[in-house]
Amino acid sequence: MPYEIITLEFNQTTKTFNVDVLNEFCINKKVNLTKVEFFSNHGKNYWSVFIDYENILEKNGNETKNLTEAGKICFEKLREWRKETAEKEGIPHICSFMIRYMRNRLAYIGSLTKIYHKAVI
Repeated sequence: MPYEIITLEFNQTTKTFNVDVLNEFCINKKVNLTKVEFFSNHGKNYWSVFIDYENILEKNGNETKNLTEAGKICFEKLREWRKETAEKEGIPHICSFMIRYMRNRLAYIGSLTKIYHKAVI
């Protein structure tokens, strides 16, 4: 299986790692394994990610080919929303919907079993 190593530099101004490169790489792949390492070199901080993956979709620019004009607008709005939400929450944009879904499911399960959401997370 193919693998990739992506290293991201910590931005001192925004106090974040720019994960756009990582998100763009993973968007059309099934990730089998990741290993993450944090390191410093010459006073700069880095996050290095080893990714073992399989290609699942070849990105060809035709993602919206069969959509109506309204569908294309919705597709772009969804992409923008995912990116903005992920940036606010400090998570990869590919995970933003999944994390919100899991939080909601945990809250629901917690209410069923009398365990509060904060105790579960």
